[in-house]
Order: sequence, then C-alpha cells, then structure tokens
Amino acid sequence: MQLYKLVTTLAFLIGMGITAQTSQLVGDWEFDYQSAYNELSVDEQSQIDNMSAEMIDILKSRYNEKKIVFNANETYIQTLESGAIEEGNWRYEPIAKVLSLTDNSGNTLKYEITLLSESALYFKPFVTGFAGNVPPSALWCYKK
Repeated sequence: MQLYKLVTTLAFLIGMGITAQTSQLVGDWEFDYQSAYNELSVDEQSQIDNMSAEMIDILKSRYNEKKIVFNANETYIQTLESGAIEEGNWRYEPIAKVLSLTDNSGNTLKYEITLLSESALYFKPFVTGFAGNVPPSALWCYKK
C-alpha cells in the first residue's frame, strides 16, 4: 500500500513538472541576437567580428523581426527572417526535450531544446538529410 502511494505521488509530481515545463513555452518570443552570438564558437564569433560593419548590420537586421508565439492551445505563429508568417501546431516532449513544429502544410521540423526558462528559450534543429542552409551548429536563442 505504501509503495502504491509512493508511486502515485511520484507520478503526480512528474506530471506537474512536465506541465510546468510545457507552460513555460506559452507566450511571445523574439530572437535574441546577442545570446545567439554568445553561444557561437570562438571561430564563428571571429568570422562575424571580421565582417564589415555593414555586413554585421545586415546579419543583425535579418533576424531582428524573427518572432514566434506559442499559444496554450498548441498552435504557433512564427514571423520568419523574410517577414513571412508561418502558422501551425507545436508539441513539446519535456522528457526528451524535443519541440516539434508542424506547419499548416503538414511539414514537421523537430528541435532539441537546450534551455527553457520563463524568459529564455534556446533550441537547435535535428539535422537529418538535406537541411537547406541550416548549419548543424545552429542554435536559435529567443527571449520573452
């Protein structure tokens, strides 16, 4: 009987933790260029630092408008670098730390969440097969 109570209590606490982690995703997030830069390797930072001021401004402006809103009903709206709007559904698996985004066309991209708090969200794509222009070391950093 005590074992049953212990197992039930643990299951409840784990469930509460998962719910809390998932609820941290809900809200408006904007791309955090400085945090993304800070997460780069020294070599990658050096490459950026050696760019002209004009090229750095172009790079920063490319991501300034990148935003994503995670709604409590597990839908999302994302503003891409180009200004295009993408909508779809999201799913978060907190134990595996996997975020799945499925756009309205049915295309699903999966990301590994490396940091999730009330004010910070860092994730990187699972790169399999052709990944377009996404480098394997890409880390998307967002802030609320």
